[in-house]
Amino acid sequence: MNRTLVFALAALLPATAAFAQPRFPFDAPWAVYNTATTLSGGDPVAFAIADFDNDGAPDVVTTRGRSEFGGSGFYFLRNDGRGGLAAAVAYTSVSNTWGIVAADFNNDGSQDVVVSNGDPPQITGNTVSVFLGAGDGTFAASQTVSVGTGNVAPQGLAAADFDGDGNADLAVAAFATGASGSKIMLLKGNGAGGFSAPSAYPAGARPLKLAVGDLNGDGRPDLVASVEDLGIAILRNVNGTGFAAPVRSTEIFGKRPVPLLKRTVTAIE
Repeated sequence: MNRTLVFALAALLPATAAFAQPRFPFDAPWAVYNTATTLSGGDPVAFAIADFDNDGAPDVVTTRGRSEFGGSGFYFLRNDGRGGLAAAVAYTSVSNTWGIVAADFNNDGSQDVVVSNGDPPQITGNTVSVFLGAGDGTFAASQTVSVGTGNVAPQGLAAADFDGDGNADLAVAAFATGASGSKIMLLKGNGAGGFSAPSAYPAGARPLKLAVGDLNGDGRPDLVASVEDLGIAILRNVNGTGFAAPVRSTEIFGKRPVPLLKRTVTAIE
């Protein structure tokens, strides 16, 4: 596509706008819920959705964010079965929480919750807290698990069976800039709610959020991490043994190459 065609398409936009107005995919009025037990609490910087009480309806858990906004841990908001959410119930961890993920870590058929612990401005901390679900929307007291030494600054979390043993594993984004940071920490689940010692994999500068998917069609879950300078890093699962070196996709403006999994394209200027 050359500049002439780009300009021609741009010129057509005002003429066609009246015939193609975008529509928001949700119907108003929208419901707003307080993700805290107080009006000043909350700070829900991350959330997860799963059926925590085994009633067939998806519920919501959110981080409690910074301590000055209501404490640590997470809030549970039960689906009321009518398209709404019940009042938040608080569960406490050891520090400010910035990431949250839901999975069945002890293979009992009920969803559990893990939150990442750290202190502002998100450059300290080296633990996550595990809350095992009872299957009725309640959770056991937290278990604190180390994700490394020094200031790891754990942020985003992801859960999947990365090694193919049938147990949910945990991936943690290490946001810190020092020797303990800029990595993905992988903790292999033992199927009973516990984890192995963390293994570290390079992820690019300051990974913040994580997502899981089989990006190359080999049947194994890969990782995508948001990293510094508007980029994402793709970490390919290597036959369940760990992750390959990150492949970074950078900004798409200008003539900078944009690496993908199996090909490289040059963005249009």
